[in-house]
Amino acid sequence: MFRVVLTMRVAPGREDRFLDVVRAIGAAVAANPANLDQRLFRDDAGTFHVCSDWADAESFRAHERDPEHRRLIAGMRDVREDSTMTTMVEVDAFEHSRGGRPPHRAASTSDTCHEETSSSGVADS
Repeated sequence: MFRVVLTMRVAPGREDRFLDVVRAIGAAVAANPANLDQRLFRDDAGTFHVCSDWADAESFRAHERDPEHRRLIAGMRDVREDSTMTTMVEVDAFEHSRGGRPPHRAASTSDTCHEETSSSGVADS
């Protein structure tokens, strides 16, 4: 599994618009068969985090290049102050106390965790 965590600080007074935009993007992402799960979180400081799980890195990267996705994320530029994107691969999954072990795919030793911010201070995914 390939996970993407997009961390965003929202511009003051733009939270409602941000939520509208991120929900529209989320609906489009959910339609992609390679997207396994996605969730929106807000931490105690008011920073938002989108956690998105993908079948693999290649599927996520193809999604990033999709013209419709590029069009949708353009709406984020006027509602967020900055953002970073961290990508990671699953190394292991631990047995849950309610029984069972989630399926997991071991990562190769060449897999890494990566963080990026665009030159404008905004990660575009």
